[in-house]
Amino acid sequence: MVTPIDACPSVLETTSRMPQGGTLTRQRNWGSLSATGSDSFGEVLKQIAQRVADGETVTFRSTGNSMVPLIHSRDEVVVSPVDPTRVQVGDIVLTKVAGNVYIHLVKAIEPAKRRVQIGNNRGGINGWTGFDRVYGIAVSVAGTERPGARAKVVQRGEERGGMAIHRPGNVRGHPRTHLSWAASAS
Repeated sequence: MVTPIDACPSVLETTSRMPQGGTLTRQRNWGSLSATGSDSFGEVLKQIAQRVADGETVTFRSTGNSMVPLIHSRDEVVVSPVDPTRVQVGDIVLTKVAGNVYIHLVKAIEPAKRRVQIGNNRGGINGWTGFDRVYGIAVSVAGTERPGARAKVVQRGEERGGMAIHRPGNVRGHPRTHLSWAASAS
């Protein structure tokens, strides 16, 4: 269940590592937002997943209650690209399951089949998904670092579960678009 938001201030920040060293940080303030449909939130999460898959670290405010107490509604979540072969049960990942994008928990792993089971923090299971659909890991929630998460982050040019992150842009056939709503954790 997605919780609608009304007049929720939203700031999206993306950080990209530059090939010559250093980082490029871009911040966009979207002002007051008003969104009520789960389709809107789903589209935003897809756009966030695209940016993370492109090698960017993305900061956004999540909505919903399915991850409480790990993520509360409107908590700031920082997601970085991850090597899915490094994830462990209990990690919070940005992933696609059956066409929907979630910021949920890894519940089980089948390394031989290169897949993970994803679910929320209330006992719900979203399903199994392949390593290629695990885009990022939450490295920080509400300003608190997630233990061990940064060690699983990959940088542009590194292998990500058998796929190299090369450049920002249209990597997976999705054009870059601006984000305009807070994203859902439900």
